[in-house]
Amino acid sequence: MKRILAFVSLLAVGASAVLAQVSGSGVTQVEFFKVKNADGTYSISKGAPIFVTVKPIRTGAGTGADRSGRAGSFGVSPANGAKNIAVYKNHMGDNFVIEEGSSVVDDLSFIAAGNNKPWKIVTFGVHLATESRAGKFLVRWRGFQNYQTGLGPGNMAFNNEMFDFGFYLNRNLFPANESTFEVTVDLTLNPLGVVQNQTCYLAQQFREPQTPVEQGEGLFTSTWNVCTNNGPQIGASQDFFWFDYDPTDGIYDETEIDQFDPEQGGTGAANFLFDVQVSGGQTSTVNPISYNWVGARYRSGNTGSLWFNDANYNQAKAAINALTGQPSGRIVVESFSPTNNPVNMRVDVDARVSRQNVTMRIELFNFSTNTWVNVAQGPVGTTDTGLIGFAATPTQFVQSGSGVVRARLAFYAPSGPAPVWSMFVDQIVWTITAP
Repeated sequence: MKRILAFVSLLAVGASAVLAQVSGSGVTQVEFFKVKNADGTYSISKGAPIFVTVKPIRTGAGTGADRSGRAGSFGVSPANGAKNIAVYKNHMGDNFVIEEGSSVVDDLSFIAAGNNKPWKIVTFGVHLATESRAGKFLVRWRGFQNYQTGLGPGNMAFNNEMFDFGFYLNRNLFPANESTFEVTVDLTLNPLGVVQNQTCYLAQQFREPQTPVEQGEGLFTSTWNVCTNNGPQIGASQDFFWFDYDPTDGIYDETEIDQFDPEQGGTGAANFLFDVQVSGGQTSTVNPISYNWVGARYRSGNTGSLWFNDANYNQAKAAINALTGQPSGRIVVESFSPTNNPVNMRVDVDARVSRQNVTMRIELFNFSTNTWVNVAQGPVGTTDTGLIGFAATPTQFVQSGSGVVRARLAFYAPSGPAPVWSMFVDQIVWTITAP
């Protein structure tokens, strides 16, 4: 059964009419981020800021003009002026709203320049189906690598999930008296670098917040996806989408597929309004060249043990009588940045411990303030656990002149008596992007 699709129509007089150019901007943050590593394990992150710009979508049937109107939108970004490359762009033609389409999948094929590059600036479409501007809603992006046919109704047709990324948008950012918008988010401080082979099946979901811990599984909200009536100008996409006909299960099966009906004004094209820009600078993996355990007894391993996620551990025995609130052990690592002015700095950690209920924390040394800054924190299990930290204002975490970068991984156990236990660190590496 075809979904009913609403055309974003002209508002008043003639084809040149446009929506009022009222916009909103603000800052939100990552609520959860799970990304698949090369070895099949997952790393997690949250808390990094995201800069948001909201603008009503202009319409102009038949003009074919690029109506992005994004000039000057990123003045709040700390990385303003950094080189970016557009690797996917579908932002022309007329816009369609997928009615009751709060949970939809589209295929996005990027040009080769997007391979393994962090998503930095992303634009997408949002339709608010109610007039309320109270509260907030969750934008959730789930990226799948594969589509499998032959599984039949009720069975998920997408697999090999590469990432699961969520952030809130406050409804008061959206100007009143309009309903359909483009939203641009600047992910510079939490770049989403995931697409390895150019193709991504993206599930874009709009959900109500979930408490007390956001896991992306709240009720689907009355906010709908927006598509355009043309094919992409950069990259490619097939001219149909997959919808979650029963938006209570989050399953997209091969029968839940549709495209715009030409009788309703469409050309048959059915692709997300979606733009992706990636970093134009060189991205480098930086390995530690030295390490030092603090407050723990070194047992085995070397610097090279920290370079790869390969179960070759650098390990130490935890302090038994750590003071309340103090770590049971820290490992401090140093290396050199390939640039003194990075536009992005990410630290990936993989570790495990030999007891339950331990927390690990990634800290980076800020050479401007001579202080350690907590950039990520999460539970660490008895099997390998990944954690990702992102540096706000990354230039502050590079020592001027020398290019030294310094990080430490700290382990915190519950207070009180504890058996002898150990910390096993498999990997600590930086990913640094030049301007």
